[in-house]
Order: sequence, then structure tokens, then C-alpha cells
Amino acid sequence: DVCRALLSRCGRSMEHLDAEIDKLVCYVRFAGRDTASVEDVDRVCSAYEENDAFALTNALLAGDVAGAFRAMDELRRRRVEPTLVLGQLSRFFCDLCAVSALLAEGKSREDLAAALRMHSYKAGLYVRGARRMGDAACRRALDECRATDLYVKSVYADAYEQIEKLLVRVTTPAS
Repeated sequence: DVCRALLSRCGRSMEHLDAEIDKLVCYVRFAGRDTASVEDVDRVCSAYEENDAFALTNALLAGDVAGAFRAMDELRRRRVEPTLVLGQLSRFFCDLCAVSALLAEGKSREDLAAALRMHSYKAGLYVRGARRMGDAACRRALDECRATDLYVKSVYADAYEQIEKLLVRVTTPAS
């Protein structure tokens, strides 16, 4: 029961579980016991939201700005290489621009899925995202990715901070 409670509350990340189990063991030992209870897990273990590899782009597709920043915080916490994150964002906005351009040509979701070798479900998500953002915003976001990439690679700067600034720029409507 304690193990199920740990997984339920703390998620399946071994790094997070390791820290929470250490904390739980210390708590139980300090209390003079040698067995933890479900109540102990609830009392001392931190809840943890699992974050998949696509949480950042999924949040951007949905227009969920807070979700995008939560995903970015998780990537930073896990120390995911910033150039990989920037690459993922660049690829995402590149695909979004391509979808937007094909939509402007009157292509259907099935046509653009075939042209971009994209699964039909993913194509549907990108169609909704491209329509929500608009062609100009998609192109502006891709330009921002290029400028951020150039800046991070040519100037000593906190790459995570630059990516977060990029997120602010691409999620704020142009004036």
C-alpha cells in the first residue's frame, strides 16, 4: 500500500522517487519507527506532475501559456540541454509555418499530413494551432527562434533564460 501511495503521489520519475523515499525514511526513523504508512507518504512526500517530452509544444499548440512555462520549468529542472529545447521549439514553429502555408493554399488536413509526413491526428492539432496563431504570428515565432539561437550561440548568456524570453515573445500578441 505504501509503494502504491508513493507512485500515486510522487509519479514514476526515479530521480524524484529516490529523493522522496529518502525523505520518507528520515521521517519514519526520526519518529522512532521502522515502517512507513500511507499517512506518512501523504504527510511528507511531495506531489509530482509527470511531464512528457511534448508538454512544451502541446501547451503552445493549445495556447496554454502557463502550461508552456510549467513545461519549461520542468525541462530546466531536469537539466535538458537548452540547445535541444531550442531545436524542438524551432522544429515546432517550422512545422506550424508549413501547416499555415499549406492551409493558405487551401489544402485539407489529409493533404498536409501527407505532404509533411505527419500523422493525421498530429496534423489536426497543428491545423488548430496554426489557425489560432495565424500565419504572421507563426512566422514571427520562427524568426524569434532563429534570433534566440544566434544570440545563445554567440553571446555568453543563460540559455534557459533566453528560451523563457523567447516564450514570452511568442505568446504575447504583436502590438
